[in-house]
Amino acid sequence: MNGGLTIFAALNENCSLPWYPAYYSGAMAVAATDNNDQRAEFTNYGYWIDISAPGRHVFSTRSSTYEDDTTIVIPPPVIPSTELYGTNSPYSNSSGPNERHQDNSYAYMSGTSMSAPHVSGVAALVISFAHRNGITLSNTDVWNILVNSAECIDHLNPGYEGKLGSGRLNAYYALDYVLCQPKYFENQTVQSDKTINYCHTVLRNVVVSGATLIINSDKAVIEDNVTVQDGAKLIINADNVRIDKNFETELGSKLVINPN
Repeated sequence: MNGGLTIFAALNENCSLPWYPAYYSGAMAVAATDNNDQRAEFTNYGYWIDISAPGRHVFSTRSSTYEDDTTIVIPPPVIPSTELYGTNSPYSNSSGPNERHQDNSYAYMSGTSMSAPHVSGVAALVISFAHRNGITLSNTDVWNILVNSAECIDHLNPGYEGKLGSGRLNAYYALDYVLCQPKYFENQTVQSDKTINYCHTVLRNVVVSGATLIINSDKAVIEDNVTVQDGAKLIINADNVRIDKNFETELGSKLVINPN
């Protein structure tokens, strides 16, 4: 990769105030979610957050002096079978929520410090995957891949829309994104029927007026300032569709989304 990428935990003060170093320009600020893609109750949040990642009750190594999550009332995670991990694994003698570690080496922990390593790990995975496919990425490329491939979770977090970054980290989508770079359809007024066939289509500053615009893509993003006027149609044939902001359908217009 050309250049570096700085990824920081957003901290655990349950507030929207900017916290450093995550708030520094050029740093990727990571908030925490739980296993339901909802905001972890402790995580910081705000429009300065770039992305979210799992940070609630994460199984991890620990020091002998670190207090784990066993004092928090949480439904205990499923313990992997000893048939898979062997009788000498740290799971083998676990029988309850207070017995999740062995020899002071494992514990369930929560915090944005558990979330940021998820993002760092996927960043490394993206860089490695790109290299194996003959692609050299810049630090900006990696940033954009992580942020743009995240799954929107605003609908699961009422009151925090836009305050958990672009969404929850998705490793599968991030790798797919490497080989399916976005192409922008932007600054256009579509007044006659048009079909776009891109692997990854991003619409920005587009007006569909008295016509039908058809998007055939693996991924489609309505990024900003897209209007479908009265009598017009926008048809999106894609498995992964994201609507970011400033999307307007006038009375008498039609939006159709068809999974591939």
